[in-house]
Amino acid sequence: MGSSTFEEETLVLCLRRVHYAGTKTTIRQAEDGWHIHIDLRQTDQNPVTIVGYLLPTMETAKHRADHEIMKLDHVCNGDCEEWEEFVQLSIS
Repeated sequence: MGSSTFEEETLVLCLRRVHYAGTKTTIRQAEDGWHIHIDLRQTDQNPVTIVGYLLPTMETAKHRADHEIMKLDHVCNGDCEEWEEFVQLSIS
């Protein structure tokens, strides 16, 4: 008798913020908290990707993401977008 593998599809809550120079931050809800992914694009620096923070709440994840970008000399101005919520399909 053959075995079959079933993939489970789950909708995952995510938030994204795009900054004026092209920097994009995404936070993604997981079972153990919120994961952060930052693609830093500054005109005067090489591109940098930061991944791996785990925070317990959405608000702390948003705060940490903004803090990490500011540590790398990014200053938000009126052209930076606000956090946008979206849902992503995750297959496990």
